[in-house]
Amino acid sequence: MSDRFAALGYSASKLKVNGTGACAAEDAPEGTPLLVLPLQRCWTAAAVDTECPQVSQALAKAALRNPDSELLQAASTKIALHLIWERRRLSNSEPMKEHRKQHLQLLEGRKAETLLAWGRRDLESLTGSFWLEEAHRRQEDVVADLESLLADLGPEVSCKLGLVKEEDMRSLDEVPRASLEAFAWAQCILQELGLHFVSGDQLLAPGLELLGSSQEAGTVLRLEPSFQGSPAVVLYADRDFKAGEGVRLWHHGLACSQGFQLLMGLGDFKVPEKGAPVATTGPWESVEVLLRLPVSAQSSESSKLWSIIEALEAALQASRPWHGGLLLREAVPPDFGWRRVEVIQKEDAELEVQVRLPLGRSLPTPEALQQLGLLICADTERMQTIMREEKGVLDPLGPKACQRRALQQLGRRLQWALEDYPAHALVDARQLSPAEGLLPRRVRGLLLVAAEKQLVSEAITVIQQALQSDLEDSQEAHRALQGVDDAEASDAIARTGDSRDPEDSIYSLDWDDGAEDGAELTSKDIATLPQFRSQGQPLTHEPDSPLKRLRKGGTCSRGHTGATWEDLALETVLGFSLPALCDVMWRVEPLLPPVYTGSKVMKPGYVEDSKTGLFPAIPKLYEREPSPQRKLALEPAKPVQAPPLRWALLELPGASSPVPEVLAALLALGCEDGLKLQGKLMVQPSYVHRLASGAFSNAASPAKVTAYDVLVVYLEGWLGSKPEQLCVDLLAALQVLVSEMGQSALRVVLLSHLSVGPGSLRGREAVSPASAALGLVRTARAEVPQVPILWLDTDALDGSIQEQLMYEVNLALPPGGLQNASSLERAQGLMAHNREVVYRQGRRWLPRLDLSPHMPVYAGRVVGPLPPHVTETGVALVTGGVGGIGLAAAEALVELGMRRMVVTSRYGQLLDDGKRLEAMRASGCEVIVEACDVAVESSVRELLERIQVHGPLRVVVHASGVLEDAPFVGQDPLGFRKVFEPKALGAWYLHRHTMQDKLHSFVLCSSLAALVGSEGQANYAAASAFLDELARLRAALDLPAISVQWPAVDAWSEEPEQHGGAIWNGLTTGLEKPGSSISLPVVRQVVKLVVAGLKPVEPVQAVLPGAYLSPTSLTVRSMLAPLLARKPNKEGDTSMMLASEDKQASGLCMRSVKLCLQLT
Repeated sequence: MSDRFAALGYSASKLKVNGTGACAAEDAPEGTPLLVLPLQRCWTAAAVDTECPQVSQALAKAALRNPDSELLQAASTKIALHLIWERRRLSNSEPMKEHRKQHLQLLEGRKAETLLAWGRRDLESLTGSFWLEEAHRRQEDVVADLESLLADLGPEVSCKLGLVKEEDMRSLDEVPRASLEAFAWAQCILQELGLHFVSGDQLLAPGLELLGSSQEAGTVLRLEPSFQGSPAVVLYADRDFKAGEGVRLWHHGLACSQGFQLLMGLGDFKVPEKGAPVATTGPWESVEVLLRLPVSAQSSESSKLWSIIEALEAALQASRPWHGGLLLREAVPPDFGWRRVEVIQKEDAELEVQVRLPLGRSLPTPEALQQLGLLICADTERMQTIMREEKGVLDPLGPKACQRRALQQLGRRLQWALEDYPAHALVDARQLSPAEGLLPRRVRGLLLVAAEKQLVSEAITVIQQALQSDLEDSQEAHRALQGVDDAEASDAIARTGDSRDPEDSIYSLDWDDGAEDGAELTSKDIATLPQFRSQGQPLTHEPDSPLKRLRKGGTCSRGHTGATWEDLALETVLGFSLPALCDVMWRVEPLLPPVYTGSKVMKPGYVEDSKTGLFPAIPKLYEREPSPQRKLALEPAKPVQAPPLRWALLELPGASSPVPEVLAALLALGCEDGLKLQGKLMVQPSYVHRLASGAFSNAASPAKVTAYDVLVVYLEGWLGSKPEQLCVDLLAALQVLVSEMGQSALRVVLLSHLSVGPGSLRGREAVSPASAALGLVRTARAEVPQVPILWLDTDALDGSIQEQLMYEVNLALPPGGLQNASSLERAQGLMAHNREVVYRQGRRWLPRLDLSPHMPVYAGRVVGPLPPHVTETGVALVTGGVGGIGLAAAEALVELGMRRMVVTSRYGQLLDDGKRLEAMRASGCEVIVEACDVAVESSVRELLERIQVHGPLRVVVHASGVLEDAPFVGQDPLGFRKVFEPKALGAWYLHRHTMQDKLHSFVLCSSLAALVGSEGQANYAAASAFLDELARLRAALDLPAISVQWPAVDAWSEEPEQHGGAIWNGLTTGLEKPGSSISLPVVRQVVKLVVAGLKPVEPVQAVLPGAYLSPTSLTVRSMLAPLLARKPNKEGDTSMMLASEDKQASGLCMRSVKLCLQLT
């Protein structure tokens, strides 16, 4: 037996190792065992338990704490940690088993060639291929898995296991580089050399790497449960071998496409001769095509959908070359465990079916095509399109129609994929290939791309031939069924005098550019359109005029510049076009009589007419005409006697003690107990009374939330803390309340003093710590409505605090109080309690939205260029400018005439192929890509210093941001800061270090989540609210600033109808319901308006698509009251009266069940 194999633990070997690999030591007929390796000598999960109990015990304890973690229970995790453990012992010269030592020394001398080890420049050669995305995903998975392991194991255990060095134990905020390198090394080995068997066993067999791999069968590898009395891995000869003949490894685990070969660091890539086609070998050679198919909510609840998915999965599995030919003890192909059909739940709870289809030179099976054709119809909008396109098709859900539909979908997808492949991949591979030796990674990537491109072209040809054949068969069958020949059809047309569908000649519109016909307009569509007017004359149908179809996006020949007919139609219906660009502001609203006043009738004595009385000077930003007032037709409700409310004070960890005036107000309301958060809620009886008298006590007992009706949280303090600390403390408190309140009707009142609203910025030089919590609170209302939250900000420091608190709480209480309320009344009270109210000198201010002076936002509207001193000599900075909103903003600045621009990302990498940046450069703009982590102040300062080399900074657009969505009750401080810092702190650092620059524009990319809340995005909403307040602060300091609250942006299309996945700077959001996203042209237009616009506007602007004009929340509806009031009041239009009532009541007054139902 070869000494080399014997040292690795083999019990039998008929091979010997030479300089080029391994060869047969003697003649070996077919079926001869060439190598026998006892299973106990392999790296397995069972070996970890016996040889390395430290790893096994640590994983077992972590699994008890996190039983749902698949990572902690995976065999690959145990084997990887075992490798790292033994590798550390080898480096420390500790005693170890000889066969382990020999294998580790063999592994240390190997160079990893899996895609995990490829660098950025190497991966660029895979542009256009599915494997580029897969490589990035696997690299990200390695980092995510290591982060999860370190978190589950803890720093001390991680250090003992060799995952973390002792000097890195103190700070694990970021994954140590040495730990990542060690973990990636183990994962590369398992990915390249690991074996998976049909039985489910996973192992690493030492020594097989000495053979080298082959794509031609000559050996077969099996896991024998009993070979000479014990389990073993056995390599058999699959043909006769002569002594000295080279032996290379092959098994079903190597039966894979060239893409999988690259992924695993295998394969023998060869550069074809000039003029020769790219060679693809093996029946398993294919191109991975990923189809993303949306599923409507109605379809997702149907059992038929799931039966279609299972049938499609079974059909795709059955079409694999190795299907049915594997034995239980054989190694499996690398995609054996892949589900070809997966159902993904997106962040907006919508479902998406992802189909991974391997396409080669032959079509998928008819069964697979039929099920795919049915699955395409699972989306309502897509089904409507299919019904129009396949009008007249016999049996549209039959096998033939479904197969044709699937082929059409695949053909379109392959055409798009073909455009993504580079044109000269094979030429570049020939130029870069060395004369001899191993091909470099980049060359292998280019060869894969060239082979895939050829395969895609061939697949398109096969699909076209199949569709053409099907079309000819359908036409023949149609003529046979119709029973008339072509001559009879011509006679029928001649008798009617027109060959068009009757619906085609219903309506006509002339276009100024004479463009070709577009989308068809039906009689049903015409019935819903308003009558357009051009120069005072209605546009009516003229029977003699030629037929013109209404084309989406076409511009009207007269009227508003850049407006489409759809824009003008919306203006007639709504009073404004969509999307609506709105000022976000505060307006004075009148006081309303409450429904229930508790034990006494409150008479706050505040001014009810918002136009009378004195009011101190406020920033010009808020000097707005108040909403028009009129008395409601309903009679005031009579006060009802009810038991007094039970109040308590909840103190957050970083909050300061309430001032004496607040303590006096709380005591007057009967609030004496104090609650504190110490892991759980603890109560101190008579705490407020002792605090007011100066007597302190630390005695506390567990609190029962159900013992109180109202909890007051004082939002002052946090001096010297990080801006997000208040949000983190408030988040923890609300999470505890959600878990402990049960079914109790608990109200939360957040009380602050000049922290938000008009007049709060006077004398400030920094953003208030409480301002970011506004986005957090609005998201909490959307996610945990069982905890109603009222935010009351006041400037009062006298007895009026008590009156304000009682007044606002009573507004939302049902008649008779909480104890006697019905379920409906409780629900109404919960909705009415959710709001923000600001009191200034007795006046009541509420958040409102109204049209911005920059309206309308027509995508074709011409916006004037920026001044020459900005465009010619100045520099624009766009953080996060390599993708999403940031890239669209950069394009808008180029359209405004900017000649120099710096775009940044965290690592200076592009999110796409860079074509859009190259287009900007081609237009004459110098675009510089910089790496900058805006969450680090020194990095921002150094970036700004580098920019000065190119010229004075004139425009700043801050679009950086990341998402880490989680349910409200699942948010944690680490994830909160991960999202908050790059967006909020990055904006603050840009503000601090550009105050001396003569900026023309300072634009912050905020989110509508800060305005209306967004489920799963409490952290992002808080960061966006911080940006909004920063814009108001800069405006108060006479510095340029605009914060734009963006909705979801469909960054993959130029039109909203071509929806492809809404994103924020390259990241998917949860705001993807129909009508809730905007297209890239709208983004560019809004940026141009806020940067180059000359009209004075509010520092916070909101972009509202149509979906936001039908809110289900009373709070949001009250914000929109000024906007909805612009709708033309047609005779008999009850909805207009409803909007008017809503405006007067501000969504707050719950005077009767009837009014409440109207408001909802």
